[in-house]
Amino acid sequence: MGISYQTDETSWCGLFVAHCMSLVSDRLPINPLGARQWAKYGRRLDKGAPGSILVFWRGSPRGWKGHVGFYVSESAGHYHMLGGNQSNAVTTAKLSKRRLLDIRWQESYPVRGVRVLAQREGAASINEA
Repeated sequence: MGISYQTDETSWCGLFVAHCMSLVSDRLPINPLGARQWAKYGRRLDKGAPGSILVFWRGSPRGWKGHVGFYVSESAGHYHMLGGNQSNAVTTAKLSKRRLLDIRWQESYPVRGVRVLAQREGAASINEA
């Protein structure tokens, strides 16, 4: 993959997504460690589908910080996503739909699957750093 990753203190949600996507594509964003860079990857989807890439803002909608991971399911106000750097691990977290910036899909693969509706207890993540 050839991504320069300095230390474990570097946010690594983008690195996790890059590692997964490098298994199916040799095209990654210019800076895959930047979570918001994934909003330029592949093609846009109007709705989540299993495996689609979810890009969220973190801190401020207009800022540079973000979070990225893979769609697992959703409930009325939240997306449930598999991602890295969530409690310093690869986990499934619940994020508010209000924080969503974009939903992306790898260009060379057809979209398969449909939205997965789920009810999930517990608090939503508010800071994935």
